[in-house]
Amino acid sequence: MKRSICWYVIFGLLALQTLAHAQDTATGNVLFILDASGSMWGQVDQKAEIAIAKEVMTTLVQDLPEGIRAGLEVLRPPLQGRLQ
Repeated sequence: MKRSICWYVIFGLLALQTLAHAQDTATGNVLFILDASGSMWGQVDQKAEIAIAKEVMTTLVQDLPEGIRAGLEVLRPPLQGRLQ
């Protein structure tokens, strides 16, 4: 569980570094990748990891400088019974 929080911090810092560079150039692209797999429903300090990720994403998106184009990719396991 603590390892997951470390990953959130690392990805958040990487995103902020990208944003800092983007502020210098006034334009840029950012792609956020969100893990929505079953493991994200694990608990950290009695809070679901997916809820923590949502809070981090909300802060990152609100702090995006003007002129930044952002995208979101959600990674999740395939649905059962889905055609391959």
